Amino acid sequence: MKITDLTIEKVLETVNLMKQLHISCSIVEMAKELGVKRTELMQFINEHPKNINWDVATFRKYSTGGRIASDKKVAVITGVFLDPHDNPLSEEYANDRKGEHWIRLTGIWDSGWIYGFMLATNPKPPAIPVTNSWENQPEDIEKFLKISKVATHQFSWGYGMGSHYSQNFENSIVCDDFNEAIEEGHKMGLRFCFTGYGSKEINKLLDMDEHFASGFSIVK
Repeated sequence: MKITDLTIEKVLETVNLMKQLHISCSIVEMAKELGVKRTELMQFINEHPKNINWDVATFRKYSTGGRIASDKKVAVITGVFLDPHDNPLSEEYANDRKGEHWIRLTGIWDSGWIYGFMLATNPKPPAIPVTNSWENQPEDIEKFLKISKVATHQFSWGYGMGSHYSQNFENSIVCDDFNEAIEEGHKMGLRFCFTGYGSKEINKLLDMDEHFASGFSIVK
């Protein structure tokens, strides 16, 4: 194949077939399958950043003793999209999601139990961000903070023998108020996703009592 004949549709077809055959979707291997130079394929990918995502993966080999024998870095294709609006890494996709008014919540945890919920915030770099670029937009946060059940709550955990620990969490919701708060947010036009539960939209009020802590004090 001539590189001038290559299309996004052909790249997508080739990626899907290579996955079916359990062949690594590396750019070098794909160039062989397409019959083009690897540098030409890389240039084609660079010219279509909204349709093709790629990254560098590390393939590690171990010796018989369990030690690392070698690390090989390989450029691999991680996604192919005919429409940029379907590509989670594209500006088009982000702008579409911003118009959906997403709020991401995260759990207030202790010993594997959820004691409450709070607005998810990103840690300082170089830590990996918690929220996507279209989530928790300033105007949506402003609406979220107007939800009657959202406030600063003190959560207190007891550990036996009279010992306990307390901490205040801003912009939080206690478990008992969760469903009511989500319902109020939906009426404001907000949509919710929850870190730790597959980032799924809460299309209906969740019955999550089995995940909530019991026998511990939660102070509003």
